[in-house]
Amino acid sequence: MSNDRRLRRHRAVRLGAPALFVAALALLALWRVGISESPATDSAAGTSGGGSEIVGPITRLADVLAANVVGREASLDHVVVQRRVGKRAFWAAAAGRPVLAVAGEDTPLDAMASGAVVTLRGRVEAAPSLDVLREWGIDDASAWAVEDAGVYLHVREVRPAS
Repeated sequence: MSNDRRLRRHRAVRLGAPALFVAALALLALWRVGISESPATDSAAGTSGGGSEIVGPITRLADVLAANVVGREASLDHVVVQRRVGKRAFWAAAAGRPVLAVAGEDTPLDAMASGAVVTLRGRVEAAPSLDVLREWGIDDASAWAVEDAGVYLHVREVRPAS
């Protein structure tokens, strides 16, 4: 009987010691990571799926080209108009890669010239087909660049930067 008891104790130690070690490592990892201050901001990924609320508008032009931003609002200050590529479209740049900005039908762009510094308000949209881009009057090189980027900025408001 004592031999049977000793075997059970040996098995418990053999299985229990690694389990305690793993539990201690898990607690250490949780302590190092900490608890999120505001879980609502961690859950919003900026995509249209999942039903989570969007944290806020994108405020940096470079973030327009990031993954999972289609459908997000953008509020961009001090953006430089690199060049016009159509009646309603222009390349916008801040720091880094330029983004195609396409103004809505009711958004005036007549007085805007290359090199102007503007504030843009709009929404990040998935890049349309090459045919649609051509219908907008966008040249082939720009259309291919937009297709490669996968997104463009649909602009509702353009005004001189203050």
